[in-house]
Amino acid sequence: MKNIKSDEDKENPSKVSRRTFLKITAGTSAGVTFGFPLTSCSSNGSNVTSKNHNEFTNAWIHIPEKGFLTFTCPRSEMGQGISTGLASLICEAMDYPLNLLEVINAPADKVYAHKAFKMQGTGASLSTSTEWEHMLKIGASIRATLIHAASKKLNIPESSLRTKDGFVLYKKQSISYQDLSKVAAKVEVKSATHKLDIKKSKYIGKNIKRVDNLKKVTGKEQYGIDGGIKNSLSAVIIPFPEFGSTPLSCNESELLKLEGVRHVLKIPIGFAIIADKYWQAIKAKESFKGKWKRPKTLFSTKEYEKECKALTKNFGGKELLNEGSGYKKLDHEVEAEYSVPYLAHATLEPQNATVWVKKDEAFVWLPTQSPGAVQPIVSEITGIPREKIKVESSSLGGGFGRRGELDALRSATEISHKIKKPVKLIYSREDDMKYGFYRPYVFSKIKASFNKDASDIYWKQSIATQSIAEELLPKMISSMTPSWMGSTLPKKLGEFALLFADSMSIKEGALAPYNLKGAQILWQKTNPPVTTQFWRSVGHSQNAFFVECFIDEIAHKVGIDPMKFRESRLKENPRQLNVLKKVKKMCGWEEKKGKSLGLATHFSFKSYAAAVVEVEYKGSLILKNVWIALDCGLALNPDGVHAQLMSSVIFGLTAALLGKIEVEKSTVVQSNFDHYPLLTMAQTPNIYTEVIKSIEKPTGAGEPGVPVIAPALCNAIFSATKKRIRHLPVSDHMNIA
Repeated sequence: MKNIKSDEDKENPSKVSRRTFLKITAGTSAGVTFGFPLTSCSSNGSNVTSKNHNEFTNAWIHIPEKGFLTFTCPRSEMGQGISTGLASLICEAMDYPLNLLEVINAPADKVYAHKAFKMQGTGASLSTSTEWEHMLKIGASIRATLIHAASKKLNIPESSLRTKDGFVLYKKQSISYQDLSKVAAKVEVKSATHKLDIKKSKYIGKNIKRVDNLKKVTGKEQYGIDGGIKNSLSAVIIPFPEFGSTPLSCNESELLKLEGVRHVLKIPIGFAIIADKYWQAIKAKESFKGKWKRPKTLFSTKEYEKECKALTKNFGGKELLNEGSGYKKLDHEVEAEYSVPYLAHATLEPQNATVWVKKDEAFVWLPTQSPGAVQPIVSEITGIPREKIKVESSSLGGGFGRRGELDALRSATEISHKIKKPVKLIYSREDDMKYGFYRPYVFSKIKASFNKDASDIYWKQSIATQSIAEELLPKMISSMTPSWMGSTLPKKLGEFALLFADSMSIKEGALAPYNLKGAQILWQKTNPPVTTQFWRSVGHSQNAFFVECFIDEIAHKVGIDPMKFRESRLKENPRQLNVLKKVKKMCGWEEKKGKSLGLATHFSFKSYAAAVVEVEYKGSLILKNVWIALDCGLALNPDGVHAQLMSSVIFGLTAALLGKIEVEKSTVVQSNFDHYPLLTMAQTPNIYTEVIKSIEKPTGAGEPGVPVIAPALCNAIFSATKKRIRHLPVSDHMNIA
């Protein structure tokens, strides 16, 4: 991003209709810009004149008279490769070289609202699956319009024209898309579709280079910390020392005497120190002394674990699922308790936001998964109308759900609103770890009754945990509603929505797919003060662990090989059975007879995953190999899916082996990577990935690989040591080599 100069007053870009396929005429020097709202199902053409020739904020594709075409990617790029995936679809249908397409991040605008979320956001592994057909239609319609423009220019029928690599061809003549931009700006937009043929495709289904590779390896990629507003002051926060603390006062006068310190402010989450430079603010933070109103009751994860254990003792709670017959006692009964800890997202780029609140307008630059929520938040704090708030999104140095939360934005806006100057707020690693939003702690008690060969299984389960939706859903509703509704009504609507969606992340993936005769799952809702947020794969991350580990216990009890046990019970689910058989072949299960191998399979985000982990134990646990297969329908960018699977393995192993956030006296214990370690390269096993070839519609790829890793690992540990790991992380029970 180019820095926004502090003395510039930029004119607001023209607003574009959300109901039509758009062609923006930007004048003779700017070429033509096409826009196609994701929430629209219409393809009717219209002309909209841009007020600013350099702005095409609502555009999808900009064709200049000279230079590369530009694609504005509607989804946040956080390393998952969505900018490459969507750009390749556009280029495939538009017949334009992918390596000549410039891709930029979309600003905040309703035109980029997500079909599923009804607001602009990135998550739930939905970006490709909900937009791939739409991107093809955009590309095809632009190509058709350019052919139409060439027909007008040459005065020949469209049927005699064809395209190739960014040119319209007629006999020996060729006209570049850029040379057609002036004519295309004046003709009617043509609606067209693109029938995807994988065999003839240039990009789809092929291993292609990422569009952001060069920027990343040359250090030109702009993350939130890198760009922003020129001459911004630097801010750091001193967040609450305990969950539930509120700020009272601090040694403001002493801090203001320190070099570079301009302001010391009290903000909702604590205090902020604002200085000329970041390190001046950090240095001043070392001298900070504050007074706080402390919570009356202090929270401890150790005591909370006991509370959750007691709540599930008698299998009580609100009924989440009740499938088949009620629980019956058969020949065998197995009962076990499982738990997963609070987890941090630990994005490598700490949370940050740059905000400049002026008298009647505001500018925002930040890395976020929720651009659609930015304007409502800034407007609520400042009173500035949403349409007067310009938001530019950077690339994200990791997301994993953490950047769906906008706490850094709120604090930066509060600060800039008070001092009326541009401010860049950057969390330290310690702030990010200790004042954060976490994957919830979840405790589960399960029992199963089954006959001698476990062909009939009855399942009963009680889960104790807090609700993620209770905090998040009202915020999401507020972001989706128009400004005229104010803030009170949307919050009430969010509270009403909780009646139906409160347990949405608790029960996803909780039902075992093995033809249970009866299953009852209950929820004991808790209310700890710890703030939570969606974490990569959300509820699937714990439920796959509970289900797949407990299924292994049942298989062991009846003396059936865990692979054969699953295979025999997935015959009515051919796609999940297929991924299971794929990893079976990949790892050589038959030859190794399952020795030191652990298995798990799971369905999430409309995709099927299976993994086998191989370990060795010699006083310490050694990770040897991981084999993982995924059926995500048609893999539009296979290389990108393989990368996601490798990422899922490392992310999942890190969490299962090492991840744990503890709270003592309402304060998070872990503060940096020395106490919240990540998997090292030396610890990382060999990883083998397989993407199932399919003609089904594309489904999720970024998250489905994560849930299978923890159970496969723990089942492998049992295979190697005969010791069950039911409470994560593994490092609480044994040394990790």
